[in-house]
Amino acid sequence: MEKENRTPREMTYQVGWKRGKIKHSPECGTSDAPLVPGHPLQRWNQAVLWRKARVPGGSGLLLGGLFALPAALFALFVWAVYELARYS
Repeated sequence: MEKENRTPREMTYQVGWKRGKIKHSPECGTSDAPLVPGHPLQRWNQAVLWRKARVPGGSGLLLGGLFALPAALFALFVWAVYELARYS
């Protein structure tokens, strides 16, 4: 399947009362600092930021907390309303 040669779409914007058009240029997508595969910052990004989080007890602990947290917050809210009503 071939890519069609399309003319770029005309994009318009409006900020308050001001309107304008955005013109497409081929240089828009280029960057002054291209990604280098062996760059230390990129290696750190992959090794630290995008690794799986370590969870003690596995995912069962997270699933239990997911269901227990709303119930605990609701109980805390009911207790707070009861305490406020008692001292009013």
